[in-house]
Amino acid sequence: MSVFALVDLGVLATRVVMQGEKSLDYLHGLLVYLAWHPTHLKPINNQIFQYLQLTISMISDLDLERKMQSPTEAIVDRVAARNTVLGCYFLSASIAMGFKRSNNFTFSPPDEMLSSMLLSNDLADSLIASMVLLCKFVEKIHSLNLQTEIARLSSWTECPLQKLTQSLLAELGHLENNLPTSIHTNTNIQIMQRFIRIKIHALSLEQEKTLSQSQINPLTFLDIFPTCAAEINSLLEYIVNTPTTEYKNLSITNWAPIINSVVIFPKLCQFPILDLGVASTWQAMIEAERATYLTNIDRLCDHLEGTSITKRQLNRDTPSSHNLPDLFYLFCTILRLFKDNLVRESRLLSTDQIPPNKNEQSNKRARSRCPVINGDIQSTDYWTMWMNSNNLTGDVELFSDQAVGFPEFDVNDPTVFDLSSWVDFSV
Repeated sequence: MSVFALVDLGVLATRVVMQGEKSLDYLHGLLVYLAWHPTHLKPINNQIFQYLQLTISMISDLDLERKMQSPTEAIVDRVAARNTVLGCYFLSASIAMGFKRSNNFTFSPPDEMLSSMLLSNDLADSLIASMVLLCKFVEKIHSLNLQTEIARLSSWTECPLQKLTQSLLAELGHLENNLPTSIHTNTNIQIMQRFIRIKIHALSLEQEKTLSQSQINPLTFLDIFPTCAAEINSLLEYIVNTPTTEYKNLSITNWAPIINSVVIFPKLCQFPILDLGVASTWQAMIEAERATYLTNIDRLCDHLEGTSITKRQLNRDTPSSHNLPDLFYLFCTILRLFKDNLVRESRLLSTDQIPPNKNEQSNKRARSRCPVINGDIQSTDYWTMWMNSNNLTGDVELFSDQAVGFPEFDVNDPTVFDLSSWVDFSV
């Protein structure tokens, strides 16, 4: 049976959940569904974790971790088991990190096995091992407690944040040097490598609430932050220069790092450096990168529009009132609105080079930059088409200027976005 046929949730629900059937085919169907589940674009929908837990349970029930290393199993069965387990690990780790959760799949890919795969003459083996190794490194960065690491390195004469950054970059460089040259230009590898560098330089941004700046040399920010901004622009430029014919081949594990990087940049611009002199210098330094960033967002939107079938239908004035807009049209719509909100926000702050004190605004609910959360999306052609498609699910009541009904979460966090009933994935 075709794996893609099994992606039908009706089949999975009936045969796997209700009838308790288990097979490698069903498991592959779940993995494909997880890989293309657009979790990053629909608010407050964590159903993906139910499918993920089902996948993890099926791996256990099928005893794949044992089979992939058992000498009594046929080679083809061992390889199939191994690749399935590694695929589950990669997806589980990626999804968990996106939602800032722990990885429920306790399997840890053995370095010895991955090293053997790297040396294989099989390009697929080399690519799988490389992606898993890079994913393990991202997990390591994700799980770091920055304040603990700074305390551990505080005895060095060098700034502990700078020392930690240099150490992680050196470790990444060593890992990259061990990857086969045959996969260096692979799109998946390029996205992952660039994203890791962004994550390393954004550690202080993502743990800002628990970070004590008293142990950090303020000048370190003038070294780390410009590099972070440049790395974000480097990733965006890479995606912009990627042929648009490849966009349809990018899954959630590709788009999520891109979206995460897009969202990191505004936080980078407004990080509250306590040293006023350094803060002013940083705001002056970020202007050039901000201009490049906004240009890259525009270029990416242009490419997404060019890829979108919905956009071509609109240009011909022949949109179907019963069809959902496609993913690329939604992605472009949200990115443009996000950019407009960022520009508007920057203008409001232009009279003061230093971002406003967050404590002074503690009693105010900040307006989200997210066009879905703040309601801006309701003024777009996309919204009109979505409403006309009769796809009126329970989500529609969540979109309002005040975002009434949302639980407590960071509204600028990319993990609150998900998409399943919002777009047409058949194109």
